[in-house]
Amino acid sequence: MKFFLQPWQLMLIILAGWINQQQQQQQQQQQQQQQVIEYLRTENAVLKEKLGEKRILLTDDQRCRLDRRVRKRESDVGLQPYQRCFIERRIPHHRHHYWQYPKNPRH
Repeated sequence: MKFFLQPWQLMLIILAGWINQQQQQQQQQQQQQQQVIEYLRTENAVLKEKLGEKRILLTDDQRCRLDRRVRKRESDVGLQPYQRCFIERRIPHHRHHYWQYPKNPRH
């Protein structure tokens, strides 16, 4: 009895099927991550609407957690310091550590 496929052809077909399966799983994970991101953006927008123009006062612990998260993201993405337009800076002359956003993100 003769085989229609050579052993190397069979291995190539198995490898191609495995790669295809891995790509499909990766696409599903990316879709799930995108859904989570969209949900969080919507949630943030709703919370900002509810809060209005009020200033957000953060505790030292909350600022440290946010700072750690931002620094990790910067190292993962490879952002330069001048690209950090969303990072808050402290007003040093206040006793209660109020924070404000920089007016010009490039400085």
